[in-house]
Amino acid sequence: MKVGIFQFNGCQKCFFESMLLKEYSHLDVQYISSPSEWNEKALDIAVISGFLTPEDQHIMEKITKNATNLISYGSCAVTGGIFGLAYQKGKEFL
Repeated sequence: MKVGIFQFNGCQKCFFESMLLKEYSHLDVQYISSPSEWNEKALDIAVISGFLTPEDQHIMEKITKNATNLISYGSCAVTGGIFGLAYQKGKEFL
C-alpha cells in the first residue's frame, strides 16, 4: 500500500508523529515535507497534515487526482488550528 504524507503549513508535530508508520513494513510510506515540489505519483492513501491556504489549492488538486483515499491528520489539517486562525484573522489578532 502506497501512502504519501504531506506537510503543509504549521508546526510539523503531526508530520513527525506520522513517522511512526515506518514500523509497519507492509506500507510504502513517502514523506513529503514540500508538497509544491512533489512529483505526482499514484497513492492509495494521502495524509494531509498542517493547515491549508488558498495558495495550496492547486497542490491539493494534484494530490486528490492521484490518491484513492484522503485523510486529514491533526487539528490544523481538520480545523486550521491556531495557525489557520492567525492566517485568517491576521497577525494583529494574536
